[in-house]
Parts: sequence; C-alpha cells; structure tokens
Amino acid sequence: MEDRTVNEETLKFIRHITADGIVEKDEVWDLGRFLGNNNAARSSWPGDVVWEILEGIFEDNIVDDSEAEDLTQRLQGIEKEIHTRNTPEGGIKVDQEQPFETRELSLPAVAETME
Repeated sequence: MEDRTVNEETLKFIRHITADGIVEKDEVWDLGRFLGNNNAARSSWPGDVVWEILEGIFEDNIVDDSEAEDLTQRLQGIEKEIHTRNTPEGGIKVDQEQPFETRELSLPAVAETME
C-alpha cells in the first residue's frame, strides 16, 4: 500500500456522505464544493483521487448515473483502504473518533409505478 498524506477533514466528509450507505447526487455536489474550496484537501489523499472523478462530472454540470456510480465505487474503495490502514497491520494510524467500517454503497433508488 502506498504511503500517502491523509487528509482527515476529507475522510470525515466522505464518511458523512457514506454513513447511510447511499450516495445522493446532492452529496456529490457538496463534496465537489468542499474540495473546490479546500486546496489542501484536494491535493492530498483521498481528495486527489476523488477530485479526478469530480472534474469529469463538472465538465457538463450534470451528475449522470454512470458518473455517480464511478464515484460511489471510488468512495467504497477509499473506505476499504482506510479500514486497512487503520489496523496495526496497515502501518498507519488514522485518528478518528470511531474506526472506519467498510460497507456496501449504492445510489438512491426510485420506485417506478405505472398507472
């Protein structure tokens, strides 16, 4: 595992977004605003990898399902990596109030009905 500077504020923001297991499109925009306004978060892990995806989303100002799914998968990967880092075997202790847990993330679903 690559040794990178970890931005705690970004991790907390991501954790807030993923806490319910669903990544809402409004949360994608919130994350983009957070990183856009915070150079330190954007230039360190995990903001640097998330920012790459967000730049693609911002090109047309539309969060389509494919882009949201890509971001959701990336956030899930970040959660898994930080969980691994936050163990004695991971070699890097990340200071969090609660240890990270990995969880399955999904996009919100809307029930379709036809009348």
